[in-house]
Amino acid sequence: MTIQSPRSREVRHGDRERGPGPTVVRGGLEPATDTIDVLLTDESVSHTESGPLRGKREFKERAHAVFLSAFPDLRMSVAGTVAQGDEVVVRWSVTATHGGDGLGFPATGRRVSFRGMTWIRYSGGKMVEGWDCWNQAGLIQSLREPEASVEKSVGYQDA
Repeated sequence: MTIQSPRSREVRHGDRERGPGPTVVRGGLEPATDTIDVLLTDESVSHTESGPLRGKREFKERAHAVFLSAFPDLRMSVAGTVAQGDEVVVRWSVTATHGGDGLGFPATGRRVSFRGMTWIRYSGGKMVEGWDCWNQAGLIQSLREPEASVEKSVGYQDA
């Protein structure tokens, strides 16, 4: 997974580099999992379209591993952030190839693009609560439809 901000800082799935600004991650699965351990607590809650995820372990098992197994080349770009007090809102977009069965059905090989926003509340330097807002159901439906246009199905447009 790669996250790229408007200032060209990147977060890639894998090795991490820490410092001012976002965490930079490059390479394989384990270091990104370590980053989740650093940023989340066992009490963190992620409110997702498919229900709440509680703690680091559930987030890694039900979100991180699922999406990376479905989209091994997932690339996330950060389009903007807004922060006030202990809250940060991140506007992001994703491009990837559906190359695995992590969503519960066989890979289609289709390229996908989708976008969303995540509202995160921090406490003591940790993500303690987050709310994801994106059309996960639309993405899954478009991948299950024959010759579907994911961009059309989930309303993605290049800005």
